Order: sequence, then structure tokens, then C-alpha cells
Amino acid sequence: MSALPLPGITRVKIAVNAGPAWDEQWRPGSDLLLVAENAEIAPESIAEMQDVLHLHERHGAVSPRSSSSGLLSLPPDKSNLSKETAFEIWQRVGGMLARYQVVPSVAPECTLIKSRALEWIGGFDQSFDSFTGALEDFVCRMNRRGFSAVVANRAFVSSGARPGSSERDGDTLLYRYPEYEYKFARFDDFERDPLERFAALYTAHRPRILYDLFHLSDKHSGTSEFGLSLLAALAHQLESFADLVVGAHLSNRFFLPELAGYRIYDETGGQAEVFDLAFKPCQLLSWADFRRLDSLAPRMAFTLQDIIGIRCDYLNAPERQFVVEQAVEMADCVFSISNFSSSDFAARFGQQPAFRTIYHGTNYGYRQEESLAGEHVLVVGNEFAHKGLADVLRYVPDELPLVVLGSVVGDVPVSVRSIPSGSASRQHLRDLFSRASVVIYPSYYEGFGLPVIDALALGKPVVVLDTEINRELQNLLSDPNLHRVANFEELPVLLNQLMSTPVRRPMQVRRWSDAAAEYATVFRELLGRKIDPEKVRSRRALLRLIASGS
Repeated sequence: MSALPLPGITRVKIAVNAGPAWDEQWRPGSDLLLVAENAEIAPESIAEMQDVLHLHERHGAVSPRSSSSGLLSLPPDKSNLSKETAFEIWQRVGGMLARYQVVPSVAPECTLIKSRALEWIGGFDQSFDSFTGALEDFVCRMNRRGFSAVVANRAFVSSGARPGSSERDGDTLLYRYPEYEYKFARFDDFERDPLERFAALYTAHRPRILYDLFHLSDKHSGTSEFGLSLLAALAHQLESFADLVVGAHLSNRFFLPELAGYRIYDETGGQAEVFDLAFKPCQLLSWADFRRLDSLAPRMAFTLQDIIGIRCDYLNAPERQFVVEQAVEMADCVFSISNFSSSDFAARFGQQPAFRTIYHGTNYGYRQEESLAGEHVLVVGNEFAHKGLADVLRYVPDELPLVVLGSVVGDVPVSVRSIPSGSASRQHLRDLFSRASVVIYPSYYEGFGLPVIDALALGKPVVVLDTEINRELQNLLSDPNLHRVANFEELPVLLNQLMSTPVRRPMQVRRWSDAAAEYATVFRELLGRKIDPEKVRSRRALLRLIASGS
């Protein structure tokens, strides 16, 4: 409601090339309405602006939402929208915003200035070249005296060309007001309603999904294999209802050839885009990961593969535990890759979110021209202690031809062929698996274990520890080639048995196309939901809090 009876209004038209002497028509005791000559003001907007202006003594000037490409447009600074589209967006989104909010400046195409501000602060500086420069100067002087500029979100103005400014005016403002640039940056980072950025998504359009692969490094890993394999299977499954864009650094020459044919979004170049859904096939381990998804889409989803980086103190980092916990709480959907991954999170954090479990798949498969009989025992791991590589090598009989896929800490016998982690190409990896007689995967901890399903798809006996995840995989795959041992001391006897046992043809295994179909179903469901404004605002509020302390 209005706090006071409203005074009259002096209305002044402003030409596009107007100079600073446009306030001479003002009648003391009335508010001053400055309107560009080509402006079209939506019905009831002037009354709403004046009502907002007088809601509080410290509101000095008010503007409506605008169709221009300025600070107060929806979405902000979007210059390629028609006036009709801008008006449609405002009709859909304006009512979802607060009635008003404090802003660093006003819209030169339509501004209402309170009479008291004009009386106390004085007129407009005639030394500026342009109307816009003089108006900006007035707002800065007004603000230094405790008045704020506000935007009335229930009011709207359409206009063509905006009243111009000059380079000299800009230099003058920066010289007079050191806070001039900072206040705009502060507004975008801390004060703007995050829903504004996604305003264009409220109009009819084909949904866009960002597939975030910014985490890819310059070597192969289980994480990269998951992300790339799922992407390849998922791309054509999304075609019927969405456009897929891959987020990746174009400077990553290691994986870039595998992304040929996809549309790439590189965050380092140009203005950030907006998507309906941002998905990361990996857990969020830093605020930078969280912030990226939050800034690019109003719907956030990711896959929690495991929490080994939190379980093991030597892998943990001060912020990681809180980032993972908050990301799970604030995402629109969190996938897990096994029931074990879900239960492990619940046990560690004392909460049980509604994870969507989707198991991995494989692209491996037995080829008729390949022999099932192998040439070597393949041990798969890396230098991390939880992978068990150094522990298991003590129990593999010396007489067996041994290939170790993964960096080994310490001395390696001359007879052992060692291939450092991440150095082998994807084709080389497949060859190593297909030529193995037995595959040993000695990991103490996994969220799933891609080498297990890959090896089983080739008909290879696989030896693993008797852990919860490996019991889950045995129930899932029902493959007699999967062998669990209680400890590595059992390995020599089991290896002798496996080396003398006739090989079995591979069973039908789960494919990446199966996993992709399940992800696509959930993505369609997420896109069918309305954007949750409070979730969007809660995420941004958390990030603002984190940023304010840095």
C-alpha cells in the first residue's frame, strides 16, 4: 500500500540525443517523470512506479523493467530480443520477482524522481554532454546522500533507441565516483535476483542441456571414461526433445578429438550462455564446479560416483566435504552409480537424499576374430592406496606373465610390464583387456568399478575383493566369471584354478546405451518440471555467502 498521499507528476519527454538541460520544466512539489520520446509504457505502470517510490522515504528514483539491453531488462543486458518478446517475458517473470528491489542505476528511457530528492540534492549538472550522463551523475549524488534507486518489477516500458551518452561523460563519472564501476559488479554478483538471468527460459523454446566436461584432465581415468561413454550413447537419445551442448575447454587437446561433432561451450570465451538443465557426470568437489552449474541453468543435476575423496583424509580438502554435502542438498537431481554409493553417502553424512541410481555400462564386447584365451594376467589400479595395487602385487605368483595397468609406487620386477595410469589410449586399453587371461581389480573402495564390467563383457575371469559394491555387481550382472576373495592371500590358489579352467563365452552385459536411456528419461522428467525459484535463489544465496567471505 502507499505510505503517503502521492504528489503530482511533471512529465518530460526526452529525445534520443537530448542534452543535460531537460529538467527545466520540473514543477517543485511534484515528482519528475522522464520518458524517452519513443517509449511505450505498459498500463498502470506509472501509478505502480509512483506507489513504489513513496513506499519509503529513502527511495529517491524508480524505473520500470525495460525492453532495452540495459541493466533493468529481462534477462539483463539481452539486446537481441524484440519488444514483443521482452514484454512477454516480463509478463511471465515480473510477478515472480519482489515488488521492487534496489538497483545501482535507473533506466534512461523512463525514470520517476521523487520531488524531495530534487529539492534536497538540486538540479542536474549542465557540464555533461548527454541526458544519460547527467542522470547517472544525479543518481550517484542522490545515493551519497542516502537515497536509493529502485526498480518497480510490476511496471514495464518498451522503447527503441535509448538516450545516448558520451565517452567523456563516462570518464567524468568514474573520476567523480570511485564506487561507480564497483556498484554494478556488486549488484550482479550479490544483489540481482538470480531468476532474472533465466527469464528467457519462460518463453516457448526447444530445451537445451549442458553436459559439463570441464573437469576432464589430460589423461584417461574412470571418471573420463564414464563421462565420454555416457555422452556418446546419450547424444542421439536426446535429439527428440532437447539440444545437447558439451561444456569443455577447447585448450584440452588430449580429449578434444573425442568431442568432434558436438557443439562445444567454452566458458572462457565471450558471454555465458543459458541452458534449461546443466548436468555434470561427476560429483561437485569445488565451489567453482557448483558456481558454474548454478550460473548456467536453473536446473542442476550431477552424478555422485563415490566419496573416496572425503573418506580418505589424505585426499580430502578443507572445503570439499561441505561442497559435496551442499551440492547434494541443493541440486534438482543427484544420480548415484550404485546402491553402495548412495548408502556410503548416507552413512558418512547422516542423511539419505533421494538419489536416482543408474548403473554404468560398457562398450566392450567379444569379437568373433578374438581369442578368449589370454596372454597375461592384467592388474588394474593406480598409485592411490585405496586401489590396492601395491598390496596385491606381493601375492601374484612370479611365474605368471604380468601386466600392470597403473603407476606402481616402489620397485617393479623386471618381468612385470607396467603401463602408467592415464597414458594408454582407449584402444590400447581395450587391447590389454582382450588379451588378458585373468583381470585382477584389487581396489578396496569403488563406487562401481568400470574395469570389472569391461572385462566381463570380453569373457574374462575377474578377481575382486569381497566388498559391498562387488557383491552388488555380482547380483546385478549374475556372471560366474566374477570371483570375490576375502583377502589377497587367497589369490595364488584362485589364479592357478582360473588359469587351468576352460574359458567361458561372455554373457550379455549392461551397455552404455542402457544407462543413457535411463538418464534421458530422467532428463525429460526434469525439463518437464517448472523451474523452482526458491531452489535457484537458495543456491545463489549460498554462493553469495561463500563469496562474501573470500
